[in-house]
Formats: sequence, structure tokens, C-alpha cells
Amino acid sequence: MHRTSCASCCCFGKMRGTRIYYEPNIAAVVVVVVVVVVVVVVVVVVVVVVVVVVMVVVVVVVVVLVVVVVVVVVVVAVAVVAIVVVSSSEAAAAAY
Repeated sequence: MHRTSCASCCCFGKMRGTRIYYEPNIAAVVVVVVVVVVVVVVVVVVVVVVVVVVMVVVVVVVVVLVVVVVVVVVVVAVAVVAIVVVSSSEAAAAAY
């Protein structure tokens, strides 16, 4: 005697005497497994892409900071050298 009330789910209940046993619907199980695998792969790919993007942004920020520090050091060094040269030339001119 077949029970048709759960024909839409992934297991079909069947009566055997007074007990109900279930036979798995292999196609539905395969579909569920494939969907779970696809979702896991998509989540892993998204996480990897986000991590790579964050790493690239961090590298770009570090490079920009290094460039800014180098430019500031060069500007300060040029200013100090200019001040020393001007002051020494003024002192030499005043000595004559």
C-alpha cells in the first residue's frame, strides 16, 4: 500500500504491515548534494576574492605611504641643504 501524501518530498513513505519505511529518492538526493557543493564552492571563491582584494588594497596603501614618506624626507633634506648653503654664503660674504 503506497502513501502518496509525501510524493513531493525526497523520500516516499511506504506501508509495510503496520510500519512505514522510506526509500530515498536518489535524484532528489543528488540535486541536494550538487546544490550544497555549488553553494560551498561559490562561498569559498567569494571569500578568496575578498581576501585577495583586501591584500591588494593594503599593499597599495603601504606603497603610497612609503612614497609619501620618501617625498617628505627628500623635501626636508633639500630645504635643509638650501638653508645651510644660503647661510654659509651669507656668512662668507659678510666676512669680506
